[in-house]
Amino acid sequence: MLSIIDEHDTSRPLYLHYASRHAHVPLQASSRYTEMYAQVSHQARGIYMAMVTMADDIIYQVTQKLKEREMWQRTLMLFTSDNGGFVQQGSACSPPLKPRYGRVDIESAYATTCMSESGASNWPLRGGKYSYFEGGIRVNSFISGGYLPTAMRGTHIKKNILHIADWYSTFSRLANVHEFDYKGNTSTIQRSMGKVNVPNYRGPRAEDKIVPPVDSLDLWPMLSRGEPSPRREIFISSGAYVYERWKFFKYLSTTVGNAIGGPTYPNETSDSDPVGRRTFTCTTFPGCLFDVVDDAGEHEDVCATQQDTCAAVHDMLKKANDSKFLAYRTYNRTQCRLRSDEMYGGYIGPVKGCTI
Repeated sequence: MLSIIDEHDTSRPLYLHYASRHAHVPLQASSRYTEMYAQVSHQARGIYMAMVTMADDIIYQVTQKLKEREMWQRTLMLFTSDNGGFVQQGSACSPPLKPRYGRVDIESAYATTCMSESGASNWPLRGGKYSYFEGGIRVNSFISGGYLPTAMRGTHIKKNILHIADWYSTFSRLANVHEFDYKGNTSTIQRSMGKVNVPNYRGPRAEDKIVPPVDSLDLWPMLSRGEPSPRREIFISSGAYVYERWKFFKYLSTTVGNAIGGPTYPNETSDSDPVGRRTFTCTTFPGCLFDVVDDAGEHEDVCATQQDTCAAVHDMLKKANDSKFLAYRTYNRTQCRLRSDEMYGGYIGPVKGCTI
């Protein structure tokens, strides 16, 4: 990343995506970081913390390089995650390997390694990775950089929901392109930011086919001016749905992570009873309802006292299930690929009528 920034022509825009593997299995960090947390008795937790510190140092180096190249004042930096921390059962960690040769090019390659999905804490939220509770789907996220309006710096966006997919539309529109894959004749698209000319490309336009619309929403008015989030609902799964402050679990739907780890989770005793092992099943009809604004830990099912809301969100989930597409990621299967080409004129899209 540093070399990309160093070699970049600063008169041109730059999109830089750093998909860090830190704070992810395998848990592994060089000794100069693990030594910072040698006092942590739960080994996986100590290494997890070392990895987060290492990631923090990397982001610092990137930030400093952008400032060095005088790019920071025109930078919008997003830091986010795709799921909550893992809270599965821990396992024994492998001791450091000794280098076969005298030279060690990658220090962390010879570090203590833990292969279990343990070490994270989502307190005070319920659940963790793989769970539909807030500990699994609500993540830390922030935006920084000189491009962010001064009035919005240091503010906390409360009582608004967004989905990770929304960054696609947000960045597309900031880059002055449309999030839909337009091709063909030059056209003018009216959007919230004004009229934008889409360049002329050869080939059919995606809008002329039956390619499904993009689900992503533009968050920039919320981020830059404090307007309400354009997103009001999130389809979590066939059995779980969020509408504004309400999260609904359908009757008899299940999820893992039915516990809150506590402020010192994980610890020496948590491996025998990890958060991720506990299962939740909604046993009341039409479902279970939680207020994830005032009750972020999802302690109280309020469906009985919010019956109209519970029924309304239940209906939303049923309608969403009628239009959902379950991706099997089988684009390499010849029959499905040919069927997709036929339906969408060469674009990849949801297909039926082929053997998976």
